[in-house]
Amino acid sequence: MKNKDGDVLQKFIPLQQEELLNSPQYQPLTHSLIVARHRGKTLLVHDRYKNRWEVPGGRIEPGETPRECILREMKEETGQTPASIQLEGVMQLYTKRLFSN
Repeated sequence: MKNKDGDVLQKFIPLQQEELLNSPQYQPLTHSLIVARHRGKTLLVHDRYKNRWEVPGGRIEPGETPRECILREMKEETGQTPASIQLEGVMQLYTKRLFSN
């Protein structure tokens, strides 16, 4: 899967939460994305700068856990605090922005 910026989703690796957080092979985690579902629908937010709809999420800040990032980004982007969250896995993404310049 490729977006208009040339980013390519290489694969999604389902992992148990403990394995995700404790496996050096998936470190460092750089971003958390939230796929929030309710009554068969998925929450999207509109990024005015990029002028596109996307799932909430963002960069994990220094000293922050992926879970803390999810809670912070969800609050910043939607004003909502999820009642519960479950880390589901890792997306391996190739992004041209990391390799340009």
